[in-house]
Amino acid sequence: MKKIFFITLAFIAFTPVFSQSNLEINICGNTNNTIVKEKINEKTISQSALLKCTELVVNDTNWKVNFFIFSFVSTKEGEEDTVFELNMKGNRLSERMTMVIKKYNPKKIYIENIEIVNTKNEFGTGKPLILIIED
Repeated sequence: MKKIFFITLAFIAFTPVFSQSNLEINICGNTNNTIVKEKINEKTISQSALLKCTELVVNDTNWKVNFFIFSFVSTKEGEEDTVFELNMKGNRLSERMTMVIKKYNPKKIYIENIEIVNTKNEFGTGKPLILIIED
């Protein structure tokens, strides 16, 4: 009986942390051209705007991005497709990521497995963000 009680108590305690459905991840706080969907968000952004501001921001100042996976597929005519996937601790695209963006000019960038943390050191998960890159 005690075991059921503690499992129920733990479930109730952790539910608010993982049910932060109103938390959205965006680039530099800019929500323009963002399409919010049930399981993902899509944002249209120019490559130059992305390279100017590489910070992932949560729409609630009590939360910040702690970790994410950055990936895209490079498709060049006459070559095999190449998948780039980089893990990043923190809330900014790394110098390596920006270098790869400049070199391969991807049309879509996937930012997934977004781990967020709040000021109470509670962890949650952000919705994946797909960046659609305009020329």
